[in-house]
Amino acid sequence: MRWHRNISDELMNACFDCTVSGQNMPVFLNDEATPGGFMNLGIAREAAYDYTHVGCGELGISGKLQDSALGGSVGHISTLMQLLRQNRAGGKTLAGQFPRFDDLLDGLARKMRANAEAQAAIARDVGSVQAQFGQIPFTSAFMHGCIERARDLTVRAEYNFPNMNMGGGYSNFVNSMAAIRQLVYRDRVCDLDELFEAMQANFEGHERLLAAARRAPKFGNDDEDADDLIPVLERIHADAIDGLEGPRNRGRFITSGIDGASHMGAGANLMATPDGRLAGKPLAPGMSAAQGSTRNGLTALLNTVQKLDSQNHWFGGYTLNLRVTPDLLKGADSRKKMMDLLRVYFMGKGLNLHLNCVSTAMLREAQLHPEEHRDLVVRVSGYSEYFGNLSPEFQEEIISRAEEMAG
Repeated sequence: MRWHRNISDELMNACFDCTVSGQNMPVFLNDEATPGGFMNLGIAREAAYDYTHVGCGELGISGKLQDSALGGSVGHISTLMQLLRQNRAGGKTLAGQFPRFDDLLDGLARKMRANAEAQAAIARDVGSVQAQFGQIPFTSAFMHGCIERARDLTVRAEYNFPNMNMGGGYSNFVNSMAAIRQLVYRDRVCDLDELFEAMQANFEGHERLLAAARRAPKFGNDDEDADDLIPVLERIHADAIDGLEGPRNRGRFITSGIDGASHMGAGANLMATPDGRLAGKPLAPGMSAAQGSTRNGLTALLNTVQKLDSQNHWFGGYTLNLRVTPDLLKGADSRKKMMDLLRVYFMGKGLNLHLNCVSTAMLREAQLHPEEHRDLVVRVSGYSEYFGNLSPEFQEEIISRAEEMAG
């Protein structure tokens, strides 16, 4: 559902009725933010306002832009962990190589650029093979200009912006950088090598350090000690993809915060991270707060997400998946408060919102008696699935997400 400042309460109530019915639909998109980002890319105003939702939350232009999966992925949190691992090799110390936090940021920028260059090369190879062997004439027939140019969509569309997304765990990335800054460079609770050794041990025997990592500032709490890193880290990623040649000369790469469901697989194969997440545990999906990390309520979470630069960085879209208490969408007063909250969020240029309106108690009941809850649908990340069809690990990940209340 495309939200705008003149939307009626009647339509919003109909959307909430659908959400609380157990279907967890619709997705809310933002007409006050998305077209502006596309126009900043040089897309014509008329086309920008004809944007659409593609796949798990990527943004496209109806009949004119569909490069959502062509640019690959550079995982932010995995890049950070690669940087730390590689710079510990050969007897080197992290403290010696990164004596200041700015030195760590510089190292992260170099590593992310190298990873982006490697991913761009793969994307060019994939694009070339796709254009040669994987053409899609039926879809191309509905894309503007393909027939006139006698060229398949895999060769060229009206607009061409391959999308290099950041993978899952964006909030884990921000939280990890905030924890490193707090524990290592500000409070000097430990040095970077001690923190890395604790992560290698999955924090076993380092319980005090684990507690300190979990107390560190967290994305999603409207806390400037974490949120002030957002523009810094956005700039690092923007510089990493700047000027890279896209597949078959299909324009500049753009960024998205989409992960599908890769936050589960990526987390399963990732060691413990500086934010206190343990080895093998899921990453946060999309732009959602890390599981169990929100402390200040729904308003604070949305205030943090508004700080993402949707107009100049996240051109490809992102997913914000929230699990809210059913009481937030029951009763006229509660719904009015929710409408006001969404108005502030969307007028602040938040791109979208995916709602799970289901209590922990109901999800536990569905685990115990799945035959009685066959029609229960949940938002996984940018897509929905019947709760009973999910693996036990996915079910537990959804239950572990904070049940947000107004605040």
